[in-house]
Amino acid sequence: MCPNMKYRPVLLTAVLIIGLNAEGWSQKTIGRFSGTVYDSAGKKLRNATLVVVSDQGMRYMTTSQGGGNFEFPPLPSGSYAVRICIAGLAPLETQSTIQGGQRTEQEFRLQPQSTTATAPQAPSQPPTPQNIQAAKLIRAAQPKYPEAARQRFAQGTVRFEAVIGTDGTITSLCIQNPDIDPDLAKAAVDAVSQWRYTPTLVDGMPAEVTTPLTVNFAFQ
Repeated sequence: MCPNMKYRPVLLTAVLIIGLNAEGWSQKTIGRFSGTVYDSAGKKLRNATLVVVSDQGMRYMTTSQGGGNFEFPPLPSGSYAVRICIAGLAPLETQSTIQGGQRTEQEFRLQPQSTTATAPQAPSQPPTPQNIQAAKLIRAAQPKYPEAARQRFAQGTVRFEAVIGTDGTITSLCIQNPDIDPDLAKAAVDAVSQWRYTPTLVDGMPAEVTTPLTVNFAFQ
């Protein structure tokens, strides 16, 4: 018998203990975040875009589905800034805390856009930029055609109002045609949220810009 064989059970036990400890650590530091989005009258809203940003700057996006419900993939525990938007209603910005090993359920109500008139003010005259270099797309994740949408023969174009940050990442997406198929909308958000640009430069300095984006789903 090989003298080293008596050590093998000990080594396997050690690996098993390490694996179990790692799994337990993961469960304690990962939580779930889900809920429902409504308008001010209590109607459930589909295709609202939800963006959460952690204290460490990690950003995650998803959309509400046909019944107004949403669910993010598992998120690291911690505090998050939350932004919800949909065309025609005022964006909602709030905070949420994700607890490890728990599910956080929240309801959000979006209000009509304010139409309050304000007294006219003399427009300020900011300095005119001398040189503007537009953002350029350098990495585009291709959207996956959802199988459920394909079986329904759902197709169409998802239209966004997008914000490109000073680092070239997509910091915000707002669906402009909320009547689009929800599966197509979510697939588009999953892809576009990964797109990367060179930042817009204004007089050599990176600047945040708002721009329209579209994703088309069509049968070939």
